[in-house]
Amino acid sequence: SRARLVTYKSKEYFETYAKAGMFITNSRLPEEIVRKHNQIFVQCWHGTPLKRLGHDVIDNSENSLNTSEEMKTKSDLDAVRYSYMISPSPFCTEKYKSAFNLEKNNPHVRIIEEGYPRNDFLYQYTAGDIAHVKERLGIPADDSRKIILYAPTEASVVPMLTFPEITALSRTVSCWLLTGAVPMPTFPDIVVSSSNSVFPLTSSM
Repeated sequence: SRARLVTYKSKEYFETYAKAGMFITNSRLPEEIVRKHNQIFVQCWHGTPLKRLGHDVIDNSENSLNTSEEMKTKSDLDAVRYSYMISPSPFCTEKYKSAFNLEKNNPHVRIIEEGYPRNDFLYQYTAGDIAHVKERLGIPADDSRKIILYAPTEASVVPMLTFPEITALSRTVSCWLLTGAVPMPTFPDIVVSSSNSVFPLTSSM
Protein backbone atom coordinates (compact mmCIF):
# COMPACT_ATOMS: atom_id res chain seq x y z
CA SER A 1 0.00 0.00 0.00
CA ARG A 2 1.14 3.54 -0.75
CA ALA A 3 -0.81 4.92 2.20
CA ARG A 4 1.30 6.48 4.94
CA LEU A 5 -0.11 7.15 8.40
CA VAL A 6 0.78 10.38 10.19
CA THR A 7 -0.19 11.69 13.62
CA TYR A 8 -3.16 14.05 13.64
CA LYS A 9 -2.09 17.72 13.78
CA SER A 10 1.59 16.83 14.00
CA LYS A 11 4.26 18.69 12.02
CA GLU A 12 4.32 15.81 9.53
CA TYR A 13 0.52 15.99 9.27
CA PHE A 14 0.52 19.63 8.17
CA GLU A 15 3.55 19.14 5.92
CA THR A 16 1.74 16.30 4.16
CA TYR A 17 -1.29 18.49 3.48
CA ALA A 18 0.96 21.31 2.26
CA LYS A 19 2.63 19.00 -0.29
CA ALA A 20 -0.43 16.98 -1.35
CA GLY A 21 -1.97 17.44 -4.78
CA MET A 22 -5.41 16.36 -3.57
CA PHE A 23 -7.33 16.14 -0.28
CA ILE A 24 -10.12 13.56 0.02
CA THR A 25 -12.05 13.54 3.28
CA ASN A 26 -15.55 12.91 4.65
CA SER A 27 -15.49 15.47 7.47
CA ARG A 28 -14.30 19.01 8.15
CA LEU A 29 -10.58 19.60 8.01
CA PRO A 30 -8.74 21.65 10.66
CA GLU A 31 -9.03 25.36 9.99
CA GLU A 32 -5.23 25.69 9.86
CA ILE A 33 -5.07 23.79 6.57
CA VAL A 34 -5.11 26.17 3.60
CA ARG A 35 -5.80 24.82 0.12
CA LYS A 36 -3.40 26.28 -2.43
CA HIS A 37 -4.63 27.21 -5.91
CA ASN A 38 -3.02 24.10 -7.43
CA GLN A 39 -4.52 21.67 -4.90
CA ILE A 40 -7.83 19.82 -5.19
CA PHE A 41 -10.14 19.28 -2.21
CA VAL A 42 -12.80 16.56 -2.54
CA GLN A 43 -15.35 16.65 0.28
CA CYS A 44 -17.23 13.32 0.51
CA TRP A 45 -19.07 14.19 3.75
CA HIS A 46 -20.83 11.48 5.79
CA GLY A 47 -24.37 10.40 6.44
CA THR A 48 -27.66 11.70 5.10
CA PRO A 49 -28.49 15.21 6.40
CA LEU A 50 -31.80 14.34 8.03
CA LYS A 51 -30.64 16.51 10.93
CA ARG A 52 -29.76 20.16 10.44
CA LEU A 53 -26.19 21.14 9.60
CA GLY A 54 -24.27 24.41 9.54
CA HIS A 55 -26.44 27.30 8.37
CA ASP A 56 -29.61 25.21 8.68
CA VAL A 57 -29.23 24.81 12.46
CA ILE A 58 -31.79 26.92 14.30
CA ASP A 59 -30.98 26.29 17.95
CA ASN A 60 -28.12 24.04 18.96
CA SER A 61 -27.50 25.30 22.49
CA GLU A 62 -28.57 22.10 24.25
CA ASN A 63 -27.13 19.34 22.09
CA SER A 64 -23.66 20.42 21.00
CA LEU A 65 -20.31 21.73 22.17
CA ASN A 66 -20.72 24.58 19.65
CA THR A 67 -23.32 27.33 19.38
CA SER A 68 -25.28 27.74 16.16
CA GLU A 69 -23.08 30.66 15.13
CA GLU A 70 -19.91 28.69 15.81
CA MET A 71 -21.20 25.84 13.66
CA LYS A 72 -21.97 28.23 10.81
CA THR A 73 -18.48 29.74 11.03
CA LYS A 74 -16.83 26.30 10.96
CA SER A 75 -18.97 25.28 7.98
CA ASP A 76 -18.00 28.47 6.15
CA LEU A 77 -14.28 27.98 6.78
CA ASP A 78 -14.48 24.47 5.40
CA ALA A 79 -16.75 25.18 2.42
CA VAL A 80 -14.57 27.90 0.90
CA ARG A 81 -11.83 25.29 0.35
CA TYR A 82 -13.90 22.74 -1.60
CA SER A 83 -13.11 21.90 -5.23
CA TYR A 84 -15.66 19.08 -5.42
CA MET A 85 -18.39 17.79 -3.12
CA ILE A 86 -19.82 14.28 -3.35
CA SER A 87 -23.58 13.86 -2.93
CA PRO A 88 -25.65 10.64 -2.88
CA SER A 89 -28.96 12.21 -3.94
CA PRO A 90 -30.79 15.38 -5.05
CA PHE A 91 -32.08 15.73 -1.47
CA CYS A 92 -28.54 15.79 -0.08
CA THR A 93 -27.39 18.19 -2.77
CA GLU A 94 -30.10 20.65 -1.77
CA LYS A 95 -29.23 20.36 1.92
CA TYR A 96 -25.49 20.73 1.35
CA LYS A 97 -26.02 23.90 -0.64
CA SER A 98 -27.99 25.49 2.20
CA ALA A 99 -26.04 24.01 5.14
CA PHE A 100 -22.67 25.13 3.78
CA ASN A 101 -24.10 28.31 2.22
CA LEU A 102 -22.35 27.33 -1.01
CA GLU A 103 -23.98 30.02 -3.14
CA LYS A 104 -22.11 32.62 -1.10
CA ASN A 105 -19.09 30.70 0.21
CA ASN A 106 -18.13 28.73 -2.88
CA PRO A 107 -20.36 29.24 -5.94
CA HIS A 108 -17.86 27.46 -8.20
CA VAL A 109 -17.71 24.18 -6.28
CA ARG A 110 -18.74 21.21 -8.40
CA ILE A 111 -21.22 18.86 -6.73
CA ILE A 112 -20.94 15.29 -8.03
CA GLU A 113 -24.24 13.50 -7.42
CA GLU A 114 -23.03 9.92 -7.79
CA GLY A 115 -23.35 8.39 -4.31
CA TYR A 116 -21.08 7.98 -1.28
CA PRO A 117 -17.97 5.80 -1.61
CA ARG A 118 -18.55 4.72 1.99
CA ASN A 119 -21.93 3.26 1.01
CA ASP A 120 -20.59 1.01 -1.75
CA PHE A 121 -20.46 -1.93 0.64
CA LEU A 122 -24.21 -1.62 1.32
CA TYR A 123 -24.83 -2.53 -2.33
CA GLN A 124 -22.10 -5.13 -2.71
CA TYR A 125 -22.38 -7.30 0.41
CA THR A 126 -22.43 -11.07 0.15
CA ALA A 127 -24.21 -13.89 1.99
CA GLY A 128 -20.92 -14.45 3.79
CA ASP A 129 -20.93 -10.86 5.06
CA ILE A 130 -24.44 -11.34 6.47
CA ALA A 131 -23.42 -14.58 8.21
CA HIS A 132 -20.37 -12.86 9.72
CA VAL A 133 -22.44 -9.97 11.11
CA LYS A 134 -25.04 -12.33 12.59
CA GLU A 135 -22.31 -14.38 14.24
CA ARG A 136 -20.74 -11.28 15.80
CA LEU A 137 -24.13 -10.16 17.14
CA GLY A 138 -25.12 -13.57 18.43
CA ILE A 139 -28.05 -13.93 16.03
CA PRO A 140 -28.70 -17.51 14.81
CA ALA A 141 -27.64 -17.97 11.20
CA ASP A 142 -31.02 -19.49 10.27
CA ASP A 143 -33.03 -16.66 11.88
CA SER A 144 -34.77 -14.83 9.02
CA ARG A 145 -36.32 -12.05 11.08
CA LYS A 146 -35.66 -8.45 10.09
CA ILE A 147 -32.78 -6.70 11.87
CA ILE A 148 -33.54 -3.06 12.68
CA LEU A 149 -30.86 -0.56 13.79
CA TYR A 150 -31.89 2.51 15.77
CA ALA A 151 -28.84 4.67 16.48
CA PRO A 152 -29.75 8.37 16.74
CA THR A 153 -27.01 11.00 17.00
CA GLU A 154 -28.94 14.27 17.22
CA ALA A 155 -32.27 15.50 18.55
CA SER A 156 -32.67 19.17 17.69
CA VAL A 157 -35.22 18.41 14.95
CA VAL A 158 -36.97 15.21 16.04
CA PRO A 159 -36.76 14.10 19.70
CA MET A 160 -35.11 10.75 20.29
CA LEU A 161 -37.23 7.79 21.21
CA THR A 162 -36.75 6.20 24.59
CA PHE A 163 -36.29 2.43 24.72
CA PRO A 164 -39.86 1.80 25.97
CA GLU A 165 -41.15 3.80 22.99
CA ILE A 166 -38.95 1.83 20.58
CA THR A 167 -40.17 -1.42 22.12
CA ALA A 168 -43.80 -0.36 21.79
CA LEU A 169 -43.30 0.45 18.11
CA SER A 170 -41.64 -2.89 17.51
CA ARG A 171 -44.29 -5.09 19.16
CA THR A 172 -46.27 -5.38 15.96
CA VAL A 173 -43.29 -6.78 14.06
CA SER A 174 -41.19 -9.87 14.66
CA CYS A 175 -37.62 -8.57 14.50
CA TRP A 176 -34.23 -8.08 16.08
CA LEU A 177 -33.65 -4.55 17.33
CA LEU A 178 -30.15 -3.12 17.64
CA THR A 179 -29.85 0.08 19.63
CA GLY A 180 -27.05 2.51 20.25
CA ALA A 181 -26.89 6.27 20.81
CA VAL A 182 -24.56 9.15 21.39
CA PRO A 183 -24.93 10.19 25.07
CA MET A 184 -26.73 13.49 25.49
CA PRO A 185 -27.41 15.00 28.92
CA THR A 186 -30.82 16.32 27.89
CA PHE A 187 -32.01 12.78 27.06
CA PRO A 188 -30.89 10.72 30.09
CA ASP A 189 -33.44 7.98 29.47
CA ILE A 190 -32.23 7.06 26.01
CA VAL A 191 -30.57 3.66 25.76
CA VAL A 192 -26.84 4.32 25.67
CA SER A 193 -24.20 1.69 25.19
CA SER A 194 -20.53 1.68 24.24
CA SER A 195 -21.41 -1.12 21.87
CA ASN A 196 -24.67 -1.99 20.17
CA SER A 197 -27.10 -4.04 22.26
CA VAL A 198 -29.23 -6.71 20.66
CA PHE A 199 -32.79 -7.33 21.76
CA PRO A 200 -35.06 -9.98 20.21
CA LEU A 201 -38.54 -8.46 19.91
CA THR A 202 -41.43 -10.63 18.77
CA SER A 203 -45.04 -9.87 17.99
CA SER A 204 -46.09 -11.94 20.98
CA MET A 205 -44.40 -9.63 23.53
